[in-house]
Amino acid sequence: AVIAWLESMADDALNGGPGANSAHGQPRFAEHEGVWLETKHRLGQGGLVTELDPDAPSRQGRSLHSDNAKAEERLMYRLWQLVRSGRLKDARALCRACGQPWRAASIGGPGGDFGPLPVGLAAGQVEEELTEEMQVEDIMHEVATGPSLSRAMWKWTCLQAAQRAVKSGARYEAALYGALCAYLPATLAVCGSWEDACWAYCRAWLDVATDVPLGREPGPATELDSKNLAVNGDVLVHVVRSATTSQGGFAAATALPGAGPADAATATVMSALTVLDGQWPAGVLPQASGGLVPPATFDALFAMLAASGVASVVAAGRDNVHQIQQHLIKDSMAALAQHLYSWLVAKDGTVTTQSAGQPPTATALYPTSALSFNSGGDMLSGDEPLATSEGLSAAGSSGLPSRPARLVAFGCHLLLGLEGLGVLRAGGGSREDAVENARISSLAEQVVAMYLSSLLERQLTALVPQYLCHLGEVMRGVLAHETLSVLTDALVTASPVPGPPIRGLASGGKATSILESTADAACYEVYHGMEYWFGHCHARQLRQQHEQGGSQREAPQG
Repeated sequence: AVIAWLESMADDALNGGPGANSAHGQPRFAEHEGVWLETKHRLGQGGLVTELDPDAPSRQGRSLHSDNAKAEERLMYRLWQLVRSGRLKDARALCRACGQPWRAASIGGPGGDFGPLPVGLAAGQVEEELTEEMQVEDIMHEVATGPSLSRAMWKWTCLQAAQRAVKSGARYEAALYGALCAYLPATLAVCGSWEDACWAYCRAWLDVATDVPLGREPGPATELDSKNLAVNGDVLVHVVRSATTSQGGFAAATALPGAGPADAATATVMSALTVLDGQWPAGVLPQASGGLVPPATFDALFAMLAASGVASVVAAGRDNVHQIQQHLIKDSMAALAQHLYSWLVAKDGTVTTQSAGQPPTATALYPTSALSFNSGGDMLSGDEPLATSEGLSAAGSSGLPSRPARLVAFGCHLLLGLEGLGVLRAGGGSREDAVENARISSLAEQVVAMYLSSLLERQLTALVPQYLCHLGEVMRGVLAHETLSVLTDALVTASPVPGPPIRGLASGGKATSILESTADAACYEVYHGMEYWFGHCHARQLRQQHEQGGSQREAPQG
């Protein structure tokens, strides 16, 4: 779910990002832009490659023509964006359109579009497109080579491609292949945001967690005859091991086309043997990554992000929005409620602890003077602090903190939404769960009360009753009293409620009559709403008492 969320956000940003084609959400690429035509016409000149196969630049240590190199870099950046957004199929289609079908095959895995494990919407699309014939073919392939040999060897080749790209300075090509094989050093090198780095760790975590239990089971016996040569992984292992053993390893290694120094080539062959023996990723990836392995828990994940060497990633992980996201990811609702309380309600904005069952303090009951808005009575947006009509901070005589108005509304509705989903409180029946649930309720109640105070400050009384049922008896009584006070003032003074001006409003008796009618209508709406929502309050209170009674009966006696 976390990977699907991160990929969906990247996809949304990609579709609306700068330089995108308004019709397709993609930058324009010329047909066959990935074909190295300029290099072809100048082979071997000025340090250019002498051959045009895909491995020529890394194998020969030579470069492409500058025009081809720029096109290659542009293409790699786009492919990285597409893979980062979970759009592998689009990435492969782009490769083919640009004249690089070989790259489309290399990033698709042994099963074509289904190489990397799809998640979210991509998983649904894969399931829809996976025909019965394709499923039969996959099963036959697994029977012939073992359940994970092809997948492991593909990931190993992606690792080799990523390492070669790192050496040549092709950052996005390295990140592209690194993301396909959980090679974090290459992937993290281009991750400048918290979301990108989190995705890199989570994607590597998922892939490794999938590969480790697969292992490799022995394949079926291989039948060799003069007419039919059926070669599976066991035969390949035997051939390579025999060659490296009988010829000292170096002769077989250096006999590989384009091999460099014998030691490096031998290490590559032995690394492949390790994979063929069923030791991917444990036998190869940690050593290749220099010990940088995927996390095993979300706590470890966020610790890695906090220790990142990228300043933007570290700073983003400390802000309140990302802190909330981390609590949601970890399913830590008690910590989430505590964070929202400390951020939006506590005077100093620091983490404090509210004891379970403790009644709300005087400063938590929020009179209507607690929060102020601009001179027009409008709720401020963004990160602008709440302010009085004189433009001063609302924190002062009331002792309440100055907080962004929209964030107060966000915190309130986030908690209410989680409560509606039934995930805010622990579901166990132990005494510890009951105590923890009481603490969460107390913290959430004060966040909701702060939001209601902001509504009363702007005389938006019609919105208040529907929230009262989420408050305890004491705080609900205080805010109901404040609501009735606002309505009473409106009736006595016949003052209009905030909103658009009434057309045709004249001075004199007619104006007074219209104002009184408006105030009467507003009062009736709120009174009617209170009657309806107080019924919900009573039902909700009875349900909570029943649940608490059940928990106490089920709790073991000490």
